[in-house]
Amino acid sequence: MVSIHQQNVSLELIQWREEHGVVTTWREAGQTAGMLEYIQNYYVPSGGYRGTRGSEQRLEEERAKTSKAFVAGLQRFTGEDFGTDSEQWREYVRAHKNDEPRESASAP
Repeated sequence: MVSIHQQNVSLELIQWREEHGVVTTWREAGQTAGMLEYIQNYYVPSGGYRGTRGSEQRLEEERAKTSKAFVAGLQRFTGEDFGTDSEQWREYVRAHKNDEPRESASAP
């Protein structure tokens, strides 16, 4: 049963990657920074949440790909690089959320 849930979570990560991986506004940057933090702790295999090796591996692969896409979108939009440090991203976005729209918005 956990393996099925992990497969569904993997699909959800793919959907979120497509939805939040391209950042074109400060509002989207804030959402993506928040999602970056969220996915780092979202159904991480441990203790009572164990599936098959394959389902856990796919889940962690999708988590890594999604995290990478979020960071890339934030980097392209802001020109900054805080890696996967969601707190630094959120602080940066909060400090700049009222800035003028950027002309060089990210593209996939």
